Amino acid sequence: NTAIGGAMSASSTQPYYPTGSTHIDILAYSPAGAAETFQVSDDQTSDAAYVNSDLMTVEVTDQASQAAPVSLAFTHQMAKILVTATAGTGVSEIQTITLKQVKRQVSFTHVTGSVGTATAITGTDVVLFKEGETATGSGAAVIPDQTITGNVLEIVTDKGTAFYSVPSGKHFEKGKKYTVNVTVNGLAIGMTNTITGW
Repeated sequence: NTAIGGAMSASSTQPYYPTGSTHIDILAYSPAGAAETFQVSDDQTSDAAYVNSDLMTVEVTDQASQAAPVSLAFTHQMAKILVTATAGTGVSEIQTITLKQVKRQVSFTHVTGSVGTATAITGTDVVLFKEGETATGSGAAVIPDQTITGNVLEIVTDKGTAFYSVPSGKHFEKGKKYTVNVTVNGLAIGMTNTITGW
């Protein structure tokens, strides 16, 4: 099925319930073109690239026939990272924000909706914000469930590049939203972050 503004339309012949009182199971996923080796985009600065990276699934079992539409509550199968970087003392511009060392690929089984473990492919950077020449830059990206150790975040400024490193590793869990607010100064990085359901 193809998602259109919150509604769904059949990609081919209109589906119907079987005759009689037979119940059905419903499995749906978005985006409609999700491949069995699903990859998130390495540049999620456009709406289209972000949306096509946001794998979501829903399953309804033993659904009886009814006149009203069946409500489908999709679940995010990716982790969302929202970063806002602000230029502090000694810095004038935030130019790019990039997530580093990201495993961008997972297996996805259409008939069950199951998502596999994240695997590394060529290109481990995911760009959230680019070509900025402003005092504040912000962007969001979705990535598969995984732990990243070492340099997680790269922020390029007019005065150089700052890295946020997690030596012991940071786990980004599917279905969670991670909000990171960073102030980049000439000599240091100040950071706050929160984790919420998505």
